[in-house]
Amino acid sequence: MKNFHKEHIEAVNHFKTEARKAFAHICLNFGFKEADYSLQEYQNPFQIQFESPQIRILAEGIHWGMNANVCIGKNISETEWFNIGYICRQRIPTVPITGSQTEQLYGCAYYLENYAADILNGDYIFLDQLALKRKQEKEEAEKARQTAIEQKLMAGYIPIHNPYGDPILRKPRLNLHSYEIARLKFPQAIPIYPENPSEPGYKAIIDKWFKDIGEHVEETELLCELSTDKVMIEIRSAATGKLVWLLPEGTIAQSDQCIALIAGNL
Repeated sequence: MKNFHKEHIEAVNHFKTEARKAFAHICLNFGFKEADYSLQEYQNPFQIQFESPQIRILAEGIHWGMNANVCIGKNISETEWFNIGYICRQRIPTVPITGSQTEQLYGCAYYLENYAADILNGDYIFLDQLALKRKQEKEEAEKARQTAIEQKLMAGYIPIHNPYGDPILRKPRLNLHSYEIARLKFPQAIPIYPENPSEPGYKAIIDKWFKDIGEHVEETELLCELSTDKVMIEIRSAATGKLVWLLPEGTIAQSDQCIALIAGNL
């Protein structure tokens, strides 16, 4: 039997070793050193920080340590982090940062040295510009979100309480049959379940449908999003056909409960 605890510790150590190698040149040339800090219980163990008197760099493994995420911010308490991917949209590199986790770490370090040396030297001007831009983007996104909500409410959408986040807007659907009636009407239809093999028995609330009753659906096409108290889950179609029934938005579904029916050859 595999010793998963041992493998996890080895993977964390490997990530930190590779990050130290990737950022060694920055530490040498810009006066950074590995930060001494303690993780909180809920934080990602695939994480290491480097700091100078002015700047912090955070490198972490995401998706169970398979990919890398690198952020930079001021060396102050409660700093605002800026992901390298976000910075790349403002200062576009000639070569994108891709590849394995280790290659991503080296790519991010190279990018910082060649496209953000002013930040590494402690110049806050660009970081302040990014902070202002991000604030404006958030305000615009919130304004657009509120406008969309108002439009849906005017169109008859019903607000449903969501225990895991913002209220859910349920689309008005006249004469939506029960599952039992829909099953009798479409006995050959393929049921869609929100089951997650790694977490049996969970409950999820249906946030949003990307397809509606009567629409054609391709196999593996995104059908809807569900939320639990921990994560957002994407549900994709298990077959090609027509969506003939669904469980409406705002409904809490068990992991083994049918949430949609796909009928073929209609």
